[in-house]
Amino acid sequence: MTKQLLTQIINPVLPSTLGQGAELNNGASGGTSIIAQLIVTIWQTLLTLGGILVIFWFIYGGITWLTAGGDKQKVDNARNRIMNALIGMILLFSTFAVINYLGPAIGFDLLRLNVPTPTNMTLPPLDTAPMP
Repeated sequence: MTKQLLTQIINPVLPSTLGQGAELNNGASGGTSIIAQLIVTIWQTLLTLGGILVIFWFIYGGITWLTAGGDKQKVDNARNRIMNALIGMILLFSTFAVINYLGPAIGFDLLRLNVPTPTNMTLPPLDTAPMP
């Protein structure tokens, strides 16, 4: 019976920890995983874009109101735009408050997610695997 040597393909461009539960902060314990950091970054980006849109909608509603010229329908449209912007601002502030204040108070901090990753996985040696 002859043993065949199985080799592992290694790509020097990719990090060696790819697919092994790699963590940021050089793999230090308690580090944030890449997926968790991506979720936080997406949330922060959406919060920023939402804030910009709320400001734009307030200004657009105000300009529409100023240029309504006494037309009842234009004034109502402008009032609705401003009210929608106010509702959007309340929603943005409430998500910010829930994540930053209530989350840590109840012990679930979404800005510091720790996604469980397999760290103590042992694989059999490549040269002792049974051959068919």
